[in-house]
Amino acid sequence: MDQEVLQDLFNRAVAQGYLKTIEDFSVLIANDTEVLQDNYNYVKDQGYQKTIEDFEMLVGVKKKDESVLPLGDGSSAQPTFPPAETFNIDGKKVTQEEFDKYSNEQVTEKVQYDPREDEDQGTEITYSRGATQFDKSLAYITPDLIDREEEEVVDRMKYLFNDD
Repeated sequence: MDQEVLQDLFNRAVAQGYLKTIEDFSVLIANDTEVLQDNYNYVKDQGYQKTIEDFEMLVGVKKKDESVLPLGDGSSAQPTFPPAETFNIDGKKVTQEEFDKYSNEQVTEKVQYDPREDEDQGTEITYSRGATQFDKSLAYITPDLIDREEEEVVDRMKYLFNDD
């Protein structure tokens, strides 16, 4: 990474209204393709003649490609990469996009804190299908639960948060 180039690009961003630190800018340029492309176009207009891949290495987005590894006999070998990540929903293989959509789907449940309550008196809670157990447990904390007696609430919280 060329720190001087990164500093120049950061100064340009600040002149355009960017308010965060150079470290934040470095993370931004590494994670936002639009910001990366904008800065690449800027340096090209200033005379930079190399590819965007070279520019990514220059600003620290990518490390130098070490994809050809020498072997002991003098030959070289391509590295083997782990297979692409697979996603399953109920045993069916799906794309990452389908999995993300499924995981972000909202689930609504009617909660009854007391078996004597009618089904109509339950409180509705909502959480993402892919939520962690902790996030699901947080969804169960409703105004109805907060209004109950402390002993009853403590028992419910212990149950929800698996605190024996």
